[in-house]
Amino acid sequence: MHECPICWERKYLTTISPCKHKFCSNCLIKQFKYQHKCAMCRAPVISCSPPLNKKHLRIGLSQTQHEHRFVINKNKNEPIGFSYKLTDDRVVLVSVEKNSIAQKNGLCRLDIITSINGVHIFSEEWVGFALKESNIVNLTVIPSTPTNC
Repeated sequence: MHECPICWERKYLTTISPCKHKFCSNCLIKQFKYQHKCAMCRAPVISCSPPLNKKHLRIGLSQTQHEHRFVINKNKNEPIGFSYKLTDDRVVLVSVEKNSIAQKNGLCRLDIITSINGVHIFSEEWVGFALKESNIVNLTVIPSTPTNC
């Protein structure tokens, strides 16, 4: 346990990337409501370790929906191969390109991405940044029906 530099409470802390500063999950959630940048150095946040868990995701996700985790290895700036729209802090896949990284990893049209690299979805700008800048992309996905693939 360490002291969070924002609230000063002694808690288990989450490390953000790439700057490696540490904060408690409650302070991170408050920060991410305004922007996905480090509260200390203002570096854009690409990932959290350990990932923020389900209880920190936006209220409204059905408890009965089953989430899947996808780990996608790619080169920096390499497109994953899907188009999306941002709806209520979630990314909904509008289309998945044939023979793309996304299709090869089992992503389908109308899948809902609830977090990227352990961070809940905040803005379309951040989604694009996180998908582009990461070599390994960890997605938490609520799958659509198999007929959408």
